[in-house]
Amino acid sequence: SSDLVSSVENQDESAEDDFLRKERNQALYNVLHVLTPLQKERIVLVFFEGASYQSIAEAASISRASVKRCVDRALYQLKKEMENKR
Repeated sequence: SSDLVSSVENQDESAEDDFLRKERNQALYNVLHVLTPLQKERIVLVFFEGASYQSIAEAASISRASVKRCVDRALYQLKKEMENKR
């Protein structure tokens, strides 16, 4: 019986986590328009496809620091835009 309760609680938590993740992703998607095409590409690669800064840098023949700087600027712009939407 306690296994069943634990299982239901875990399903509720994972359903809630899934909902919140989808909601955050939708909010992020709604503000992507403020980014340049390059910034969008890097954000998608890092946060949605799980690419590392190093792998992106190697593929683009640029430094890891350049990739990180691009992503950091994009995140800053996204944060500002999401704050403006509140």
